[in-house]
Amino acid sequence: MGKILIVCPHPDDEIFVLNNICRDARLSNDIDILYLSGTEERIKEAKKSCCYLKFNFLFLGADHEIKDGRFHESFKTLRDTFREVIETYDLIFCTALEGGHQDHDTTAMAIISSLENNEFSKILFYPCYTSLNRSMLYKVRGRNNYVDCMQKIEQKYTHLRTEELFLSMFIYKSQRLTWIFLWPALFIKYIFNGKDVLYMLMGEYSGLSIINSIKTQPLYEKHARIKFKEWKSAIIHDLEQD
Repeated sequence: MGKILIVCPHPDDEIFVLNNICRDARLSNDIDILYLSGTEERIKEAKKSCCYLKFNFLFLGADHEIKDGRFHESFKTLRDTFREVIETYDLIFCTALEGGHQDHDTTAMAIISSLENNEFSKILFYPCYTSLNRSMLYKVRGRNNYVDCMQKIEQKYTHLRTEELFLSMFIYKSQRLTWIFLWPALFIKYIFNGKDVLYMLMGEYSGLSIINSIKTQPLYEKHARIKFKEWKSAIIHDLEQD
């Protein structure tokens, strides 16, 4: 696979993508995790995670203040950062545009809008969580049709990774309560579906065309974290200024 970058809006997001990185690539010890935000406590946990996984720790927040829940206010910073780092990696994993968490969606849009030429082929988008149908309920690491420009890549699960449970319960102690709610959905997924999903762009798309194609109400609006209209307006404003 060559040199790999995992983009994590928040410490613990790497747990969602571990099953998609093959054993040989992980043994190469050439995998970087770029965390975009985090409190002092969560960054300490992220460093422990990288030490356990034998991945290299990188933190954008050391040079830029990226506010949790308000990534859309730093969209230009994120886009410019990705433009600088994309060419140095052979494969990049990034959170999917899926309407689950607004920071995950902002990160996906920032990396999409930073791509040039055929760079889209080296980006794989990993889902975290999103709406289950039209309800306020959610599904974890599953398939979704939030945007139409993504091609699904399905992988069969053979077993639950104990490291995912270990990281979520014993390394990221500050997020343990969140993961207690996420794990039942993951167990149900493993039992009744047994497949993991990655996404990749089917071709070159402009950021504006993608964001304007979103029609489903995102989970973060249903949970009253931020209005979709506010998020969309901030992203479009920066895209039009580029």
